[in-house]
Amino acid sequence: MIVEESDSAIKLLNSFKDIGISLAIDDFGVGYSSLSHLAQFPVDRLKIDRSFVSDVGSDERATAIAKTIIDLGKNLGMTIVAEGVETEEQYRFFRSEGCDEIQGFYFCEPLAAAPFTDRYRQNQVIEAMRPEFEDDGFIQKVRLATFRR
Repeated sequence: MIVEESDSAIKLLNSFKDIGISLAIDDFGVGYSSLSHLAQFPVDRLKIDRSFVSDVGSDERATAIAKTIIDLGKNLGMTIVAEGVETEEQYRFFRSEGCDEIQGFYFCEPLAAAPFTDRYRQNQVIEAMRPEFEDDGFIQKVRLATFRR
């Protein structure tokens, strides 16, 4: 939809940015996402598709692609998000590669609004955050990324 009418899309996306809305390319690396979109559209965030995330560590090509996406996004000044992180190995990989935000079941299962609110009010969000990593300062950023909505 937006991709097909790029001139009007760029104007629309720039108007969103002008009022403070940040823009992301979701599922980067599959489907309609392409390198030309990074050059064309005023994007702030790049969300790495979970197909690359889930194979990190077990598939050399997926690992190389994930590293390349992180480097590319960083070189373009974007925030990089790994979605679908489920294991400590994946978490450690994306953290060590400089990924800005990490989301996934490793931290917490998806929650509807009411259970999330209950956990947040009871300060149980911290318990879902793997406290063994809290002393390095990274966990605060992860907490914000995982429970942003």
